[in-house]
Amino acid sequence: ENYQYGSADFYDSLDTAIEYVANHGGWDNMYRNGYHPYLKEAFIITSGENEGYHFEFGLEYNGVEVEYTDGTILSADVYGSQITSYKRDILILPESDEETAEKSEWYAMAPIDVLTNNYEKICSIVSTGSFEEMTAAVRSIKFCCMRDSENDPLKIRPAWLIIMNDGHQLWFSAEDGKILYHQPAAEVN
Repeated sequence: ENYQYGSADFYDSLDTAIEYVANHGGWDNMYRNGYHPYLKEAFIITSGENEGYHFEFGLEYNGVEVEYTDGTILSADVYGSQITSYKRDILILPESDEETAEKSEWYAMAPIDVLTNNYEKICSIVSTGSFEEMTAAVRSIKFCCMRDSENDPLKIRPAWLIIMNDGHQLWFSAEDGKILYHQPAAEVN
């Protein structure tokens, strides 16, 4: 914290992060394997008297956003022209799996059917009593590719991600609507 970093604006810091990723893992292998990285989130960070930026990158696979149940796909902290933190946890499918994924079409159950078939389970998780209360507690529903870093970290699969107003995140199989993973709401102190 006693180190004094130079200062850089947002775009210079972003360029530094992009160049660092290019030199430490690269972008090309992502594109070659059907992934498309994008800037997902950026915000100002501080360390002592230094101010910098935290950049988080997301991925799309065959046009569908990839979500992890835990962790970050790719992130970098930049102070001036210095990278102080770099995390990379990218799953690249082998070519045989990639070819299979491109040739097959994903079947996705309608999100209302996922809610209807699982409403008792969802009600018990988010402590609501009726279907109407449960649906009113839904903040968003998103179709994505899911990587279950705890149970099956080497596979991505199509899923519905349902985020509740209280912060609970529920992943359901897009094919049959069964619950795959539940991340409780973060506790607020």
